[in-house]
Amino acid sequence: MADARTAAGLNATLNERVLDRTIRHLVHVERFKAGFSRRTLAFLDDELLPDLLGQIEGRLARINTGAAVTPYTNQRLAELFRSISGRTAERMSEARSMVVGELLELAKAEADWLPAMVAQESPVSLSMVGPSTRQLQVIVRSKPFRGAILRDHWKGLERSVQQGIQQAVQLGIAQGQDPRAIARRIRGTPTQPGVWPAKRNQVEALVRTASAHVQSQTREVLYAENPRIVSKVQFVATLDTRTTVTCASLDGRTFEADLGPRPPLHWNCRSSTVPVIASFRDLGIDLDEAPPGTRASMNGQVASTVTYQEWLKAQPAEVQNEMLGATRAKAFRAGTPITSFVATDYSPLTIGQLRELERI
Repeated sequence: MADARTAAGLNATLNERVLDRTIRHLVHVERFKAGFSRRTLAFLDDELLPDLLGQIEGRLARINTGAAVTPYTNQRLAELFRSISGRTAERMSEARSMVVGELLELAKAEADWLPAMVAQESPVSLSMVGPSTRQLQVIVRSKPFRGAILRDHWKGLERSVQQGIQQAVQLGIAQGQDPRAIARRIRGTPTQPGVWPAKRNQVEALVRTASAHVQSQTREVLYAENPRIVSKVQFVATLDTRTTVTCASLDGRTFEADLGPRPPLHWNCRSSTVPVIASFRDLGIDLDEAPPGTRASMNGQVASTVTYQEWLKAQPAEVQNEMLGATRAKAFRAGTPITSFVATDYSPLTIGQLRELERI
């Protein structure tokens, strides 16, 4: 694993090496989020949208939308809207089950990764107590983020989809549009923003933010279960150039393990935290420095904050290639700043691929 640990050098402190490994891990997690959101959106694109558009075009074709509204028209529209609500609820429920399943896998992977990484980097044997399956279930299903638990966020999203489509149908009828034009109003075109693309953006934001929440809360359980090893918690917001002002202002700050702000601080937040590992003395080990032949000292000092560009510059070529792709990495080594290409390039990863990259 030496390729992933070179930013601070072989004589770095343990906390510097933990930060180094965490930054690379955060990029891997962002790639997982990209794949996760694409899989969720693909399900809705394939299973929900065609169903809704088919119903709308088929049922509206049997209603004279250009004529005056009659009780018969209202009855048929009410039936259409009930059908839209029912199908939306059904497919969104299926999608939520998929999302919960992937979030549980993410929680398990995070619960495995952090203790394994600390053990790999520590010059002495450190064994962290991990969360139980029940604790991970609670994180995914019952811990609130951004003001609500996942189920309630998802129900709100479901209502938003239903309302957006119904409003599009009503506006289309009011403007005398035919069923196909109303379907285009929902689907969207290259020149006309549609209802569905806006709802897709909401789904993606929720999936990504829920992932950040699960990652953060899994770490919180690990910190709480290992108070002797984790002396403090450091906020990390060095992932890329799109970091918000709020997160950037917290980057590198340390807090007591049970205090301070925790990600996600906003929708699509990519910040995280790292544990500040206690010194030899704090752990009851009668040593001032790392024993001969070990890789990292354990002085308990907090790792210095580092920007993503600084971190990536210190990595070997194979890590730069992995983060950016071979062509961009070559340009980066030649002096092209990270702002030119890092903000949007996170190729998707599955949980299995994430585990393989992190060797957990």
